[in-house]
Amino acid sequence: MTPEAMVESALDEVAYFADVDFDLIKISVKASSVPLMVEAYRQLAEVTDFPLHLGVTEAGPPPVGLIKSSAGIGALLAQGIGDTIRYSLTADPVEEARAGRALLEAMGLRERRNVDLIACPSCGRAEIDVGAVAEEAMAAFADPGDPVAGGGHGLRGQWSREAREPTWGSPRATVGATSS
Repeated sequence: MTPEAMVESALDEVAYFADVDFDLIKISVKASSVPLMVEAYRQLAEVTDFPLHLGVTEAGPPPVGLIKSSAGIGALLAQGIGDTIRYSLTADPVEEARAGRALLEAMGLRERRNVDLIACPSCGRAEIDVGAVAEEAMAAFADPGDPVAGGGHGLRGQWSREAREPTWGSPRATVGATSS
């Protein structure tokens, strides 16, 4: 399969609808290969104005399926290509919807509904269990509400450089404390 063949096939299908004067369609050329999918959509976007429905088909279970879908869909959205998206995960469909929303929020294409957690990676220098505190913070803000930016860092010296504008935060990741 080539991107050119996918585009040609999609345009052949569109022609059937054009023959009966039906133009309320979205076109999808999903593939399980991220590079193939991205190139097919790029080529299709050059030759049609129809809305494009983006997705990596049969992406697999998390985390691999999330990574593949985010890489493909995100690359295209960053170029202004795409009108609707779909994560096709081997997982609960609710997780697909959550992943799609999270991608749109991360890219600034949809207003954030809840916490944007700023947290350092775990390392041997951390003074606390950063992962556990981050999970606790995410659970505390799991319900949709006003957008919140929060931060926590396991290293006191890094706080001011890496989490400058949270709504709440903690230089040693004690949830609810404010930075000083």
